[in-house]
Amino acid sequence: MQLQSDQSLKGYTLVELLVSVTIIGLVFGVGYVAFRSFSQRQILDGAARDLRGQLRLAQEQALAGKKTADCTGTLTGYQLNITSGVSYDLEVYCTNGSFPVKSVDLPTGLSLQTDSPVNPILFKVLGEGTNLPVSSINITITGFGLTQSVVVNKTGNIE
Repeated sequence: MQLQSDQSLKGYTLVELLVSVTIIGLVFGVGYVAFRSFSQRQILDGAARDLRGQLRLAQEQALAGKKTADCTGTLTGYQLNITSGVSYDLEVYCTNGSFPVKSVDLPTGLSLQTDSPVNPILFKVLGEGTNLPVSSINITITGFGLTQSVVVNKTGNIE
């Protein structure tokens, strides 16, 4: 004997729920991976922009002949000194020594290297260019499987 009901059973089956949860999980997983990759590219691009900015600041300060209080001798220029694989310093360079203006640490996961034995890179006063013995050098920032290059040429052009 079967009982008949006027109400039909409404709802989702277990299989439908599992399929829905799996699809949602895949969408979130792919979105997270894409966001993480984007975030890492932005960190690398930001570090390269900051390096270009510090190089341009050194160039501008040298062109302007701006001395700091520590520089009591004749101003020779401003230099970018790569102090380690993860940091660099902007320094004013005078006849009585070099003095730090700003120190920059790269974000975690990034490293810095150059293809030139010249370190620091000096921007000379009065637009006399740089101390580079070759036509240009590459400063490379790497991390997260990605690479960004900053090129400085002998005349002081920064790309």
